[in-house]
Amino acid sequence: MRFLIKFLIVTLFIGVFLAPGVSYAAFTLNNPSPSNISASTDYATNEFADPWDMSNTEDVWNVYANFRNATFLGGTFSGTTTSNSPRFYLLWGGYPGSIDTARDGINHPINAASFSRMGLRMYSSKKGYAYIYVFHYQDTSLNQYCKFKVNAGWHIYNLDNEPDCELIWSGKPIGIRLDPINKSGASFYLDWFHIGRASGATTTLSWSDAGGPYEVYIDDDQSGHDGAKIGETDAATGTFNLQNIAPGTYYLYIKKDDGTYSDNHVAIS
Repeated sequence: MRFLIKFLIVTLFIGVFLAPGVSYAAFTLNNPSPSNISASTDYATNEFADPWDMSNTEDVWNVYANFRNATFLGGTFSGTTTSNSPRFYLLWGGYPGSIDTARDGINHPINAASFSRMGLRMYSSKKGYAYIYVFHYQDTSLNQYCKFKVNAGWHIYNLDNEPDCELIWSGKPIGIRLDPINKSGASFYLDWFHIGRASGATTTLSWSDAGGPYEVYIDDDQSGHDGAKIGETDAATGTFNLQNIAPGTYYLYIKKDDGTYSDNHVAIS
């Protein structure tokens, strides 16, 4: 998996980045506290001792639909869509009336109250929408779903910021399906899918400015300002959670309400 580290400790440091054509505010992120963060326990590791990091074929149920060239390579799961409804299961609930297998969700329901932070990192060659389907029963016609906007390229998606996704996340789901992009002829790559506990994995940031409000973003590179929002605050400080983020290397930056940005990124690695 790109940027994956196999331990659950991430270290934070300051990195400087300036992009051409962007107006910058004269404020700088200070060193975060704490400087070492234990990543949030995720559902897949807790249940299977195997995170959904796309490093092995068991990370996705082996029945897919509406895409070709399904491939596990370099810590990603990828394919090329053949319709506007490609789909695959991260957690399959099991067939009604059949003998359940060891990893069927009927044997491993997700406690949505405990594992309530959801995020993923994915590439798409086209922009559009992705869909998350949640199943509480083995009858797959009984489902709930939410959609979120997908941009072209590699991006982190913070589903905690999607109100529709929060509405369907309750009880003890036994199935999770991802429809990665609603476009035919699109290439997609899934790096990781993380459902974390709502505990730990927080950091406090402060910066040299006054007069917010501010938004805090996480990104997987230092190119442009196209990350996922993880929080907001009116003050020049705040504590922000990273509970839906898999271990890896990422960059945090601040956006002010006037459209300007912090003149540096804080990196977690």
